[in-house]
Amino acid sequence: MAKLAFRELPDAPWEEETAERALPLDAGDGTEARRGITGAGTAYYVRHNRKPKARAALSLVVGVGSAVEEEDERGVAHIVEHLAFSATEKFSNHDLVKFLESIGAEFGACQNAYTSADETCYELLVPIDQDGLLEEGIKVLSEFAKNIRCSAEDVEKERGAVLEEWRQGRDASGRIAEAHWKLVLEGTRYADRLPIGLEKIIRNVDADTVRRFYQKWYRPQNMAIVAVGDFENLDRVIQLIEDNFDSFPKLSGDPLPVPNFGFLPHLEPRYKAFVDKETTTSRVYVNFSYPCMPLKSAKDFRELLKVELFEHVLNSRFFKISRGRNPPFYTASASTDRPVKPIDNFVVAAACPEGQVLVALERLLVELARLRIYGISERELKLAKSKLLAEAESTFIEREQSHSEDVRDEYKRHFLNQEFVVAPEYEARLVKTLLKTIALEEVASLSQNFHVTDSCVVKSIEHRKLVDEQKLGSVVQQAKTMEEMGHIEAWEEEDIPESLISPLPRPGSIAQRKEHPKLGVVEFILSNGMHVMLKKTDYLDDQVLVSGFAWGALSNVAEEDFRNASVGRDLALELGVFGLKPSVLSEIVADKRVDVSVGVGAYRRSFGGDQSPEDLEVAVQLIHLLFMTEVRPAEEELIAVKQLIRESIVSRLRDPMQVFSNRVNELNYDSYYFRPLTLEEFSRIDTRKACKYFSSFFASPADFIVAMVGNVAEEAVVPLLENYLASIPGGAPPQQSRPENLKPLDFSFPQKSVREDMTLPMIEPCGVVQITFPCRVQKRLATLLGLMCKVIETRLTRLLRFTHGHVYNVSVSNFFGADLPVHRDDVVGDVAISFSCDPNLAKSLPDMVLEELLRLQKEGVEPDEVATVLEIEKRVREEMMQENSFWLEQVLYCCRSKEYRSKGGLDEAHIRKEAERTAVLEACKEDPCGEMSWALNTLLPKPPQSHCTILTLRPREGVLAKVHGMFLSTVNKLDWVRSGGEDSVPTAYWGGVALGIAVAAVAASVWAYRKR
Repeated sequence: MAKLAFRELPDAPWEEETAERALPLDAGDGTEARRGITGAGTAYYVRHNRKPKARAALSLVVGVGSAVEEEDERGVAHIVEHLAFSATEKFSNHDLVKFLESIGAEFGACQNAYTSADETCYELLVPIDQDGLLEEGIKVLSEFAKNIRCSAEDVEKERGAVLEEWRQGRDASGRIAEAHWKLVLEGTRYADRLPIGLEKIIRNVDADTVRRFYQKWYRPQNMAIVAVGDFENLDRVIQLIEDNFDSFPKLSGDPLPVPNFGFLPHLEPRYKAFVDKETTTSRVYVNFSYPCMPLKSAKDFRELLKVELFEHVLNSRFFKISRGRNPPFYTASASTDRPVKPIDNFVVAAACPEGQVLVALERLLVELARLRIYGISERELKLAKSKLLAEAESTFIEREQSHSEDVRDEYKRHFLNQEFVVAPEYEARLVKTLLKTIALEEVASLSQNFHVTDSCVVKSIEHRKLVDEQKLGSVVQQAKTMEEMGHIEAWEEEDIPESLISPLPRPGSIAQRKEHPKLGVVEFILSNGMHVMLKKTDYLDDQVLVSGFAWGALSNVAEEDFRNASVGRDLALELGVFGLKPSVLSEIVADKRVDVSVGVGAYRRSFGGDQSPEDLEVAVQLIHLLFMTEVRPAEEELIAVKQLIRESIVSRLRDPMQVFSNRVNELNYDSYYFRPLTLEEFSRIDTRKACKYFSSFFASPADFIVAMVGNVAEEAVVPLLENYLASIPGGAPPQQSRPENLKPLDFSFPQKSVREDMTLPMIEPCGVVQITFPCRVQKRLATLLGLMCKVIETRLTRLLRFTHGHVYNVSVSNFFGADLPVHRDDVVGDVAISFSCDPNLAKSLPDMVLEELLRLQKEGVEPDEVATVLEIEKRVREEMMQENSFWLEQVLYCCRSKEYRSKGGLDEAHIRKEAERTAVLEACKEDPCGEMSWALNTLLPKPPQSHCTILTLRPREGVLAKVHGMFLSTVNKLDWVRSGGEDSVPTAYWGGVALGIAVAAVAASVWAYRKR
C-alpha cells in the first residue's frame, strides 16, 4: 500500500518562471516547524517528531568556525568547543559530563559537538519522559551559548585532550587530508584554517585569547537553537527556549558580521605527487572546484538531481571497468563534496595497483571525455532515474519514522546554508516531477564542466615516489590529445539478462509452522530442512532485515588448509557468488533496494542484508542462487584481487598501527587463526580448492537458520519461501554443523603477565597503549560484565582526560569471539583497555591505569557511578528496541541457544535471557557498590597486574631512526603546503565487490563530526 501511495502521488507544481523562488520552510506540511527569534536575536526551530519515543534532539548551532580565527587563534574555535564541556557558569570540573551521563545522554569523543571551518555545533539527545529533563537540556545549550568559562586553569586542563585529538590526526590519512585541504583551497582564507589548528597554538594560547574569541563570535545573531522531539506541547518548548535565550550578558563592542570567504577559481591545473611512507594504498584523485550550488528552490533541486544522475552513470561505468579483465584500478568513484561553505567539489578517484597511478589517472580522464563525446545511453539514464526514485520512495514510505536527529540536522542546514526543508511528501512529489523533466543531453552535458581548466587539482598518493608532477601533467595532456584526435571509442554496454532466475525453480513446501508468541516469531521448517524465523515489526515501513547462519566454518578446516578456506570468500566475491558476474548483477539490481552479503567466520558461515519489503523477492532469489552456484576459478578474472591481496600483505607492514595490532593478537591469542596472512602463504593458495571450500559452506540448506525481521506479513513471505528457499535441493545436515561437534580454535592467553614496549619508525610520533586481561564469565552475567566495562571506562576517562589531560578518549571492551560457542555456562575471553597518548607517557600511563583498577577493587565504586551506567544502559536499550536490528539479534541469539537446539524453544531462550539481564540490573540497583565490587574482584585478575598483557607503542629512538623520521616528517610537511588528501582515505580491502573509496566530506570533516 505504501509503495502504491508513492506511485499515485500527484506531480508537484513546476513552472519555469516560478522555479527559482525559494521554497517556503516545510512546504506542503501540515505539521511544520515552529520558527522564530528570541528577544536577544537567537533563531529557533521547534518541531514534533515521534522517533525515538520520549526523546528530544537538541542543538546549539553557532555559525562560525575556524575560518574567522586570527593568526594567533588558529585552533581556538575548537578549544572553545572543548571548554564547553569542561566548565561553565553553572557546571565546573567536567560536572556537565557527569550530569549528561546521569540522565542517560552519553558523552564521548566527537559525539556531542563538532567544529568545522564555518560552524560549531553542540548536540544532545536527551530523554524527556521525566519532569525537568528537557528544561535541563535547554539550559545546558544556554550555558554553551552564554557562559563557557575560559579561565587560565580551564584552558590548561583541556590542552592535553586537544593535543591528543590533534595527535590522533597525524597518521597517514590525517597528513594526506591536511595536504589535500591546503592544495584544493590554496589562495583562500580556508587553506590555513584547519579546524584542529596548530600545535604551537594549542600548546601556548592563553585564556585571554580564548575568551576574546568566545565573546567576539558567540553572539545571539550568530546562533540558532534547534529542538526536534517527541514533544506533547510545542508552546512549552518555545517558552523554555525564550526563557533561556531572551537575554545575553552585556559585551563590549558591536557584534561583527561573519565574514564571507569566497571561492577563488584557477585556470591552470595544480599537480601534486604526494608520498607518505605509511600509506597503504596507491590512489589518484582529480578534483574540480566550483562555487557551491544553492539548494533553496525547485530549480536548485533539479540541478542537484542532474548531478546525482551523472554520478550514478559514471560510478556504474567505473564499477564495470574495475570488474573487467586487467582493470586499471581496483575501484573508482565519482562524488560531490562541500569542504567549506562557499565551495563544492566534484571528485573522481581511484585506488589502484602499485605503479599504476598514471594508468588509473588516464582512465578516469578518458571516461569523463567519453561522456563529453558520446553522452550516455537511454538505458543508463533510466537505471539512474530508477535508483533515485527508489531512494525517494523509501524516504516517503518512512516519512513518519525519521529519527529526530536527522530531522534536527535538516533545520541546522536551513539556518547555516538556507537549504530548503520541505515535507517528505512534497519532496517525493518534487523528485517524481523533476526527474521526468531531465533529458539525456542535460545529464551528459555536465561532463563539460569538468575540464582540467576548471579549477582542477590532480593528486597521486604513493608510499614511494614512482611518479612526479610532470608525469601527472603529461597524462592529463595525453588524455586531452586523445579526446581532440578522436581516439576514444564509444562505451560498450553488456548484455544484461532480464531476470535473476530463469526458468523459475520447482517450488518446495513448508513442512511445519510454529509460533513463538513471547518473542513474536513465526517459525517455518521447509521441506529441505531449512528453518526460517519471521518477526513482523512496524519500526521502519521500508525495511526487512534478513540474516542466515549455519554452524561449522573455518575452525573445522585443518590448519594446513586454513588459508585456502579463509581466502575463498574473497576470491568467490570477485568471480560472483550468485552465479552472475558482479558487473552484471549490479545492473540487474540497480533500481532495487536490496543487499545480500556473505561471511565466513571461525564457527559460523552466514549471509544477510537489508532490503525493501517490495524487493524481498529479489533478496531470496539471491539466497537461492548462493546455494545453487558452484564457484569455479577463472585465473584471468582473479588477477586484480590477487594483486590487491599481495599488496595489502606488504602494505600493512608500513602502518605502525597495523603492526601493533598484529602483535597484540599474536601475544593474546597465540593462534594461527589470528595471525596475518603472509606472502609465502598466499603464494601457496590453491584457487580451485579455495573456491571449493566457499561453495561447500553454502551447499546444504538444512544447515541454515534464517531470520527475517521487518515490515513484512506472513502471507507475503510464504510464497517466497516456497518458491526460492524451499526449492533449494538439500538433505540431512552433516554432523559438523551441530555446535557440539565444532572444533575449537587453538588459542591461549599467556600464563603470566607480559609487558612489551614496541618501538617502530614513525613519521609523526604517537603513543598507543593496550592492556588486556583474561576473563572467564558465566553467560548469565554478560550484562554485568558490560556494565563493569562501562564503569571502568568512565572512571579512566575522568582520570586520564578530565583530571590529567593525558588522553582524548579511553576504550574498554570485551571479546569472547574466539571461544567455542558450545552450550556451557561460562565463556572465555578478555577485557581490553586501549588509548593513544603522548609517546613520552606511553610507558608510565599503564601503571596509572593499573593503580586505579586496584583502587577500584580495594575501595569499590561510588553509588552514582553505577547509577549513571545503569541509566545509560536503560536509555540506550530503549532506543535500540525501536530498531529492527535489535530484534534481529534477539531472534538470532535465541536460535543459537541451548533451549532451541534441544527443544526448539525460542520463547524459553528469550525469557531466560531477559530474566538474566533483569536479575543483574535489579541486583545492581539494590546493592550497586556490592555488585560492582564483586564484578571487579571476580571478573578481573586480582590484583590486576598479576595477570595481564601490556603493550605500548612508541616511535623508535636511535640516531638513524631519528634522522629517518626527521627527514620523512620534513618532506611531508613541505608537501603539506602544496599537496592534497581527503577526509576518509580510501581503503581497498579483500572482497572485490566491497571495495570502496570514501571521498565525501573531503576536508570539512577532517576534524569535525558530521551527521548528514
